[in-house]
This record gives sequence, structure tokens and C-alpha cells, in this order.
Amino acid sequence: MADFPEHTDPPKYQKPQSNIEGGVAVKVTSYYIARGIDILRVYNNNRLYKDCPQRFDTKGLTITLDASKNQYVSVFTYGSVVLFNVPRAEHQAHMSKVMESAIVTPLAIEQGQFTDTYKVMLHADMENKPSVV
Repeated sequence: MADFPEHTDPPKYQKPQSNIEGGVAVKVTSYYIARGIDILRVYNNNRLYKDCPQRFDTKGLTITLDASKNQYVSVFTYGSVVLFNVPRAEHQAHMSKVMESAIVTPLAIEQGQFTDTYKVMLHADMENKPSVV
């Protein structure tokens, strides 16, 4: 019978590095917070993200928090919020802002049961380069 390595915790997140195969590491965390979000309401609510550039389309809204740090919040009509390079300490504040625009059955997110976390690589050209790390 083959020996299997002992289970170890995944490596801790490290600051984005720009030298990994010529790309930039981006930590991505997604939350499923409601069965629906009125993204037009988020877009039009000036007090939520009044100083941040926003890109709106029919299924989603992307808010630029800090382009130099690749920090973005994407909100989708089907109830998901995706945070790019946003420090974990700031996640709850963003979820609370967006939750105001939930239109169908807000879900409990305190336990974190509706989340996924990834680290992806951004490359100028994505040919033959890994995108999920």
C-alpha cells in the first residue's frame, strides 16, 4: 500500500508578487449573500461608493477601490459579490454595503459557509500561463 503524505494546511496568503512567471498574484474571495441583488441600486446609491469608478452592465457591477493595488468589488444580479485583493478585515464592511441592495432573501454570511477563496495570476497575455494558483 502506498504511503500518503500527511494533511497539511494550505499555505497562507502572501502579498501579491509581480515576478511569478511575469504575472501579478490577485487574491479573489467570492460570497453568495442573497438570491438576488439590485445592482442598479448599488450603482445609483452615491453614498456607497461615491468616490470609486464603477463599470455597470446588465448582469454585474465592478467597483474600482484602488487600481494600483488591483482592488475591486464585483456585484452580480444573481447574489454574488467577488472581492479582488481586498484585505479580509474589510470584507464585512463591503458585504454590509451591498446587502442593503439585496432584493430576494439575504443569506447569513457570518459563518462563511457561502464563500470561496482563490489566488489568480494576471498576465498581459494569458497564452500558456497558469491563471489559478
